[in-house]
Amino acid sequence: MDSELAQALTQLRQDIGADVERIVDEKITPYRDEMLTHFDAIYHKFNRLEIEFQAIKGALGRLEERMDRLEARMTAVEKRLEGVEDRLDGVEERLEGIENRLAAIAEIDEIKQRIAELQERVAELEARALRTT
Repeated sequence: MDSELAQALTQLRQDIGADVERIVDEKITPYRDEMLTHFDAIYHKFNRLEIEFQAIKGALGRLEERMDRLEARMTAVEKRLEGVEDRLDGVEERLEGIENRLAAIAEIDEIKQRIAELQERVAELEARALRTT
């Protein structure tokens, strides 16, 4: 009888264990499935973020390269502009010299005109003096 009792208890323990395992499995499986679904969604988002990160990283690299090229071009343009400014300074100096010469020529023309007027007056005065004598 002890043997039968032990066997019955063992069978009861196995049946209860199986029932407990089944009940626990029934309760945990939906939560586990939900948790795995959330993990899949998180991994999917991580994957999308990684792809976007790589795209942004590539775009940033291209922008940096373009910026380097623009800086090089800007340096070349600045050097050329310095050359143009130097040439413009030379042109301004030459123009100032020309203006000074033109002012002198205008002054000479004015003097010539006054001389011509004076010569006319002298001629008039000489003519008048000849008539009175």
